[in-house]
Amino acid sequence: MVNKIGNIAVLCDWCRGPYQEKLFSGILAAADKYDKKCFFFAGRKLKAPDSEDLYQNRIYQLIRPDDYEGIILTGLLADYCTQKEFLDFAISYNSCSLVSVEYKLPGYSAVLCDDKSSIAGLVAHLVSDHHYHHFIVVTGPRDNYCSRNRLSLIKKQLEKHTILLEPASILEGDYSYISGRSAAKKLLHKLKKGFHKKIDVIMAFNDLMAAGIIDELGENKIRVPQDVAVTGFDNLDDASTNVPGITTIDQPIYDLGYFALQSLATDKAPENQDIFLKSKLIIRGSCGCPEQGSNKSLVEQ
Repeated sequence: MVNKIGNIAVLCDWCRGPYQEKLFSGILAAADKYDKKCFFFAGRKLKAPDSEDLYQNRIYQLIRPDDYEGIILTGLLADYCTQKEFLDFAISYNSCSLVSVEYKLPGYSAVLCDDKSSIAGLVAHLVSDHHYHHFIVVTGPRDNYCSRNRLSLIKKQLEKHTILLEPASILEGDYSYISGRSAAKKLLHKLKKGFHKKIDVIMAFNDLMAAGIIDELGENKIRVPQDVAVTGFDNLDDASTNVPGITTIDQPIYDLGYFALQSLATDKAPENQDIFLKSKLIIRGSCGCPEQGSNKSLVEQ
């Protein structure tokens, strides 16, 4: 029998993405501090439409909960499944402590981002400072927990500025660079057909999609930010080196991982008690601000 003391299982959809790498760095730093061993199980997203992804998910069946002191579930696993389906998946590991990252499951603790103030700041900056009023939003997958929350917060903030986000102004992506380009192509098609008369800004729900949007627009002779502004989310490393630099919301991704493992290692993960970490707004050139000295946080000003 495996000695489970100190063993932590981390269930994730991928290992090599920039988001995952930063998250895992935080997890491993906490594991080193608290003398824990991490075992990473990288399948794919649950209920994914691709049959090959479903085959990869068989790896989760190899996990025996009795071999682990705790389990970390990453919210990215649930992009294509309902909350009930993700909850049923979590319940299958009920014999050990469990914490989720960026996804709230009833009855379990979670480490989450509090994006209210940063999204409010971003919308206020775009409307009040740049006088933008025609918005397009490119979301993550429909069932993604973070995407739903971000969309709800953005709608509420736009309504405070008497701006209504119409359904036709919401495009669905999957957080990939390719889906950003695809969303931009769909948007350009709509513009040619007359569905949209004017676009001031495109708000992408992560930096990879924002980069794809910027590149697709550029190839079609539409300049960012001179012709249309673009914003992202996460503040991945490439957001600062992109041309133009991407105005984004910095997610404390490293800290999400660190506190997830810490909560298991120190028994600070009682049922249904959550840890909230603040995000912050980072202003760069893609929204229309000057690039020089633009890598700054409005929260800190």
